[in-house]
Amino acid sequence: MHSQYFNLKQTNTQINKSRRSKFAAGAIMIVGTVASVALYQHLNDYTSVQMTLFGSSELNETQMAFLRFIAEHGKTYATKSHYHSKFETFAKNYQDIKEHNSVNEHFKKEINKFADMTVDEFNEEYHKFGLKLPDLETRNKHSRPHLQAAPSDKEETLADKVDWREANKVSDSIDQASCGSCWAFTTATTMESLHAIKNGTGPNKFSVQYLIDCDSGNYGCGGGWMLDAYTWVKKNGIVKESDYPRHYQRSKGACADTKDKEKFYNHDQNEEDNVTNDRLKKLISERPVGVAMHSNPSCLMAYKSGILRDQDCKCSDEKKQVNHAVAIVGYGTAENNSDCVGYWLIKNSWGTKWGDGGFFKLCIPHEEEDKNLKTGTCQIKSYVQYPILNE
Repeated sequence: MHSQYFNLKQTNTQINKSRRSKFAAGAIMIVGTVASVALYQHLNDYTSVQMTLFGSSELNETQMAFLRFIAEHGKTYATKSHYHSKFETFAKNYQDIKEHNSVNEHFKKEINKFADMTVDEFNEEYHKFGLKLPDLETRNKHSRPHLQAAPSDKEETLADKVDWREANKVSDSIDQASCGSCWAFTTATTMESLHAIKNGTGPNKFSVQYLIDCDSGNYGCGGGWMLDAYTWVKKNGIVKESDYPRHYQRSKGACADTKDKEKFYNHDQNEEDNVTNDRLKKLISERPVGVAMHSNPSCLMAYKSGILRDQDCKCSDEKKQVNHAVAIVGYGTAENNSDCVGYWLIKNSWGTKWGDGGFFKLCIPHEEEDKNLKTGTCQIKSYVQYPILNE
């Protein structure tokens, strides 16, 4: 018994030392050259690190959470004043997340890589560029309105749930970072899923960087539009990520030679605007589709799980222009939910450490509320775009 107690105590001591070293190392990373030398001298003196950063030998809950956040996400701040500014932002977000999770049963928030950013900073980095909405005449040139569903007296039976991930037709999310390339991620995702479905295989991950570098009809990290990208791919093809010399670079580079690489094409493309829920479900039952939405960082930045409603995000007012492209990869029913009859399952381009493994859910409202929203939660039904492969 004494031996077991000693080992347990020793293990706890080692864990505490490991935590302290990790926090101290994180603390060293966050300051610039002026303070780093002083902190390095106190690497093994946790109390000194606390005093240097916070002016106290004891850390409160928020300060501890901030050091964990720094260590987990590898954050670095150039100066001590920058560090304190980021801590203030983190503290506000941390409190908001705690308060939200204590009262909102529909979706949960968490501390993630965006926890030291304000809404304005997030918008500047992720939403300043992204979508370049062409005029209606230009969009109509690239779409095929006659493909839209014809009215029918007989309703088609739709599955209660579709999730293309379960069929291994959807790849993992990659973080677009400060490159306004959501249009390219959505194009690549829907193309690779469509080919996987048609060929009965898992998804070949297509190169987002290839679209950013080479698609002359769009603007690289300066934004783009999926329908224009599908039109370009129809003529020029898209290559696998493994075949393009550069994996995702978070910036636009020179278009590399791909003449010896395998190309994948779509035979056509289409855009359907302001679709019904049943029409969108029908399209999703055949393949993932690309959509434009209004992304509000106030609800999406810290999203962890659950179903987002309009009252959570305030994103469905058509006066707010769509600013983000995503891929809908499924839908389902929402049980015991007073506001939503179902949800859209959406793949984002903020990486797997955001949200539910890189995915999130948007509410399909009850009939009356759905009529009021017109274009769906966050305008998700405004512009539905997808590539087409012939049988």
